[in-house]
Amino acid sequence: MDKNHVPDLPDVVLEGYRLVLQHRIVDVVVPLAFEPYKSTAAWVFRCSAPVPVPNAEGLPGVAGLKVIVPDTFPFSPPEIFALREFMGGFPHQDAETGKLCLLEDRLSPRDPSKLVCYLGWAIQWLADAAQGKLLQPGDPYELPDFSRKQISSEGREPVFAFIETEVSLGVWIARLNSTGIVECSESKLLPVIAARRFTAGKELLWECPISEDAFHPKKTYRGRWILLADIRWWRHRPPQTFGELAELCSRVGVDLQHVIREAWQEDNDSRQGVLLVGFPVPRVVGGPDVQVHWQALYFPTQDSDARARRGKQSRGKEIWKDHTQGGGRFAAGRRLPWAKSANVSPQTLFARGGISSPLRSTRIALCGCGALGSYVAEHLVRGGLETLDLFDPDVLEFGNLARHTLDGSAVNFGKAGAMAFRLQQVNPCARISAFGISIPFDMHKMTPERDAIEKAELLIDCTTSDAAFEWLDNYVGATSKRLVMMFIDFRSHLLTICVSGAGTSCGDVYRSLQTEIQAGGTGVDPHEYFHQPAKSELVTDGPGCWHPTFPGAGVHIAMLATTGVDLFTRHLAERQGGLGVVLRRTDPPTPTSFPVPLVEIAWWKEYN
Repeated sequence: MDKNHVPDLPDVVLEGYRLVLQHRIVDVVVPLAFEPYKSTAAWVFRCSAPVPVPNAEGLPGVAGLKVIVPDTFPFSPPEIFALREFMGGFPHQDAETGKLCLLEDRLSPRDPSKLVCYLGWAIQWLADAAQGKLLQPGDPYELPDFSRKQISSEGREPVFAFIETEVSLGVWIARLNSTGIVECSESKLLPVIAARRFTAGKELLWECPISEDAFHPKKTYRGRWILLADIRWWRHRPPQTFGELAELCSRVGVDLQHVIREAWQEDNDSRQGVLLVGFPVPRVVGGPDVQVHWQALYFPTQDSDARARRGKQSRGKEIWKDHTQGGGRFAAGRRLPWAKSANVSPQTLFARGGISSPLRSTRIALCGCGALGSYVAEHLVRGGLETLDLFDPDVLEFGNLARHTLDGSAVNFGKAGAMAFRLQQVNPCARISAFGISIPFDMHKMTPERDAIEKAELLIDCTTSDAAFEWLDNYVGATSKRLVMMFIDFRSHLLTICVSGAGTSCGDVYRSLQTEIQAGGTGVDPHEYFHQPAKSELVTDGPGCWHPTFPGAGVHIAMLATTGVDLFTRHLAERQGGLGVVLRRTDPPTPTSFPVPLVEIAWWKEYN
């Protein structure tokens, strides 16, 4: 934005500012003025706000605030910053800029009074900060802020991914305030570097259970880890400079420079060094620790630095000396380039919702990766499924894209393999395999696909092939496995789901369901259910296509599949018996007629 151009002050901003002056909840020190901010226009003023005294933090009775009002106000919120260092380091506050983290914007009015509302929230924030009440016992624990807004970086750095749980916490409790080696790998699928193994000396401490298929075998890293009992350097703020981190480490007998130098000297193929700083965290304030959080630092290795200085000084001792003095990379006053870190444990990834815990650990073989199968696989993996084997001999064609979860980048690739690649990105902890083979196949030969079928505890048939279903039903009948069969009618109005039970085969459930529909004992119209479409009702992609297909829309398949997955996963988690279900998608008689359920259970019956 042109800094020399001063746009007109919006009336709504001026009105909001006048309300602030009128209410006198703060004392304006520097009046409202234009200031470029984040590549857009903003209006800024400075004020002083009251702080209750005396207080637990020893704060003075007045705090200076900077208020930034964007030109999109009141649709966008104002931003409020504490101006003095003594007002920093609190929870719900940016560690670098001092910005206050206030209540959700949806709770504020969308008119000029929004500014007064935000200043009221800021005054309450100051009172809570002064009395140490920003985080109350029982509140969700808030990680200290590792922001790095004041450090420029070229390109997008990879996120550092790790897996830590309550189980692994037991490994780390005895290792607080110690150091060791971490082995990492770069993902083939995601822009991440992930921790693989943590060791101390020759002892393997923790191996992160991430799928081997997710990693690039040649892009590996050896780094160092430091595990501290507490990461807070001041109040709730973590260290922001190498000097502050060194001081925090020295308090517990850890020599930061020695550990960094070891990581810097590693002969990594990528010539990138990694240092992890970890600390235990609770789930709620005041509660017991439940896992370790790792925060990463990336930097070039000694080999990388030496190559960059070819023709100049390239001796390791000289380069290290440059790095630790003056404004060098690891000098005390240099800001820590904290990278973004993420715990990708299943407990974290699927905290927002997933399939039941017992079903997550069930090994599933899904046969048929067409439109319906793709949605079923997608929902299972996004629900936290740990092991999935996909079977389908077909390749993805352009015509499939209207109803499939895959996109054009997978055209002309095998559906099963492309789905496995995609879903591995959704859940890097899952083990997803693909087999470009049709069902049935020869089970007499010792092959990977036979091994996958034999190890599966649950098989799902989305092939729409009678031969495949009969073969799977016969195979499952001689085992303790369970079988789910799903298919959609040609206009995507009905979804049939049959689930085998402890004493009932999936085939028996399906045959009983057909009999009851034919006899008129259900709410399903037999003529609709058993309708065989004429050629004129089918769809061809264009000239030269000899394989017409059904005309169901992708959105309708998604509606039925989503409901179906939710239904059969709940049944498997709670029941041992068989199940027959027909779901019906309802078309409203007119665009404005409602209420009409979009998807309803047309028939449901459990079988012993």
